[in-house]
Amino acid sequence: MTRFQIRRPTVERLLLLWAVIAVSSLAGCESTTIINKDIIGTWVNESGAEIRFEANGRFSYRNLPTAILDEQKNVLISGNGDYWNLQSEDYGQQYISLHFFWIDAIKERTEHRLDVDGDRLYFAFAWNIEGAIGDRFYFEKKPEK
Repeated sequence: MTRFQIRRPTVERLLLLWAVIAVSSLAGCESTTIINKDIIGTWVNESGAEIRFEANGRFSYRNLPTAILDEQKNVLISGNGDYWNLQSEDYGQQYISLHFFWIDAIKERTEHRLDVDGDRLYFAFAWNIEGAIGDRFYFEKKPEK
């Protein structure tokens, strides 16, 4: 009858196992934290809407549907914003707070949230609008020339 012996792991084997586990766990951890510098520039939607973020904290927009501002009346608006501010919630979700100047089409000065999803930005809304995927109106950064 053959007898099996169980070997005790050597220090080298334990260190190798620990290194493999550490590298594997780090490979799956991607930081999606962005900074103001990442936001600056022009962001576009496939429907032709556009938001341009300036380094001085101002922004402008073109062809934004008012439905993303929770309005039942859906018209396209263009103009300049008062200011934008990148913020983070306690659980790490980032968003941009947009402070609009007076918008004639909706008869108000308003503030809205533009969420960050990796390398895309989006408005969450409740209406059916062109250029949206489900209940999100996505923007992707336009490459600078």
